[in-house]
Amino acid sequence: MSESVNAAQASTDAGAGQAAADTSTPAPDAPVSALSAAGAAEPKADAAAPAQAEAPKPAAVPEKYELKAPEGMQLDASAIEAATPIFKDLGLTSEQAQKLSDVYASQMARMAQQQRETWTKQHEGWVSDMKSDAEFGGDKFASSMSTMSHVIDKVMGSEADAFKQMLDLTGAGNHPQMARLLYRVGKAIGEDGLVRGGPAGAMTENDLAKSLFPTMKS
Repeated sequence: MSESVNAAQASTDAGAGQAAADTSTPAPDAPVSALSAAGAAEPKADAAAPAQAEAPKPAAVPEKYELKAPEGMQLDASAIEAATPIFKDLGLTSEQAQKLSDVYASQMARMAQQQRETWTKQHEGWVSDMKSDAEFGGDKFASSMSTMSHVIDKVMGSEADAFKQMLDLTGAGNHPQMARLLYRVGKAIGEDGLVRGGPAGAMTENDLAKSLFPTMKS
């Protein structure tokens, strides 16, 4: 009798345990409750919120741009003054304006170098033509140059040095046609005419005219 009671009690306890297990573990197809879903949606307490990046501050536009020229060059103050309002209108900082200035200076230096190279090449060509000229070049070149120099000294007198400086400055002193003119003047005057002159050591306009145009009436 007691064995039957114990068996019945065991069966009852097993059923209760199974029921308890069924309520703690939902069935696979059981819907998620509202409370469970709400809890899952809440952020974790230890989750750090992403920091927002601060917007960069606009660069300061200077009242006056202090620009520096590359070594060996000098900036044009008037050009900087003319460019300053444009720099400010564009909102350029000193660093940005300096970069533009460096580019400008670099381009100007390149152009100047090209001009020097062109000038040098042209004048080297002129001198080469003078030395090979059939009229006053070749073996006669040295003596022809001496004749031209004497013409300048006698015709220009006290202004001979200034005239020679002009020839150097303009490059005309290397031009074959200028050399031809002076050479022909010297040949027309002759050696006697080159040592003749007025009190100041220079030929008068009348003397030169008579030498170049012997048939001209005074």
